[in-house]
Amino acid sequence: GSIGGPALKIYLRVPTNTRVDRELTNWLMWMGSQRETIDAGIHYTHSHGVHVHRNAIVHNFLQSDYTHLWFIDADTVPPRHLRFLEYVDQCPVLCLPYAGYVAGKGKVWHVYRLDAKMGKWISLYRDRWPEPEKPVFKTDAAGTGCMIIRRDVLEKGRLPDPFYLTWAGPGQIVTEDLNFCRDVGGVHVSRHDVCRHYRDLDVSALPETFR
Repeated sequence: GSIGGPALKIYLRVPTNTRVDRELTNWLMWMGSQRETIDAGIHYTHSHGVHVHRNAIVHNFLQSDYTHLWFIDADTVPPRHLRFLEYVDQCPVLCLPYAGYVAGKGKVWHVYRLDAKMGKWISLYRDRWPEPEKPVFKTDAAGTGCMIIRRDVLEKGRLPDPFYLTWAGPGQIVTEDLNFCRDVGGVHVSRHDVCRHYRDLDVSALPETFR
């Protein structure tokens, strides 16, 4: 229980308007037996857009005396240890990496750099993550599916609602995680603490492996 220091108090919320993955439910029950200073709960609402959920959670967090806000998405499962908490005091925003699936591309990591010239966010392959000698590295953005935010980052936020969508062009949306990461000047990623990510997908879109 000493990982992250004795003063560490974490407000953990899972924003969702649907079910929570059963593996995450198992992880939450396990985590509850590991550390008493983590207040974990499901933030359920019918409101439109996950950014609305996140802002409501931020407002609740700032009314508490907790030191860190931890977002975990309903389909994302952290590893079964809490060693990464030793980084949270030094990292204003710490993300645990996870991958998604894009038809035609396969597994894509939600770890990004911003190409300023093209104005595009580029997903980084795992072998291209920066600072390979370090367990924690800095990058322009990462997904909010498993993100721990230090209190002072939200207290000095530039906007009353730090999570929001913007338009990048016709039919193109910049999501709330990318906007937030840009506004706070980038985030740290714990290289070896990879989360599992469960998504529904169309099996017919997968490439054939056997002939």
